[in-house]
Amino acid sequence: MKAILLVVLLAGGYGAMATPVSADRAATAHAAAPRQAITALLPRVRAEDIGTREKEGTHLAADHYKAGSNVFWTFGVAIKDGKLGALKDLIKEMADASQAKEPETLIYEWTVSDDKKAAEVHERYADSDAALRHLASFNANFADRLMALVEPTGMTVYGSPSAALKKELAGAKPVYRAVIGGFAR
Repeated sequence: MKAILLVVLLAGGYGAMATPVSADRAATAHAAAPRQAITALLPRVRAEDIGTREKEGTHLAADHYKAGSNVFWTFGVAIKDGKLGALKDLIKEMADASQAKEPETLIYEWTVSDDKKAAEVHERYADSDAALRHLASFNANFADRLMALVEPTGMTVYGSPSAALKKELAGAKPVYRAVIGGFAR
């Protein structure tokens, strides 16, 4: 059996860097205990990689994380028939714009269902002000084009969004969830 696995190395503000893992390494990892299997597949992050990311202007979420200040959400959509290709193109354009112009946008990742009929975006911001700046750019440049390709299905907002951010998001009728424990790096 020939297999190549892609393992996420670092999920910074956008997308993820992936490392191919050989079938031999995957089989060896699979035979180990579950915890060992996971760690055997994960490449080691080197200090010099992190320094490189900072010099290139891409930052780890920990660079911006202040306990209780991050605001994040998931936004689900149904993809209109025949629109997946156009959606992928638009996602790339939106991600590229956010990555280039919004350093406090910490995560912006889209996922798609197995049947390719639904998608979800996970977005995380340093604080409510960063989220508001992102939404202003999104509304001015991308909202109409996105809504031509999808139908919203739901939104959940996490953290402690400001009153101004809640007002801006009201049209999506989000469910709000306050963080009560844990950590983010």
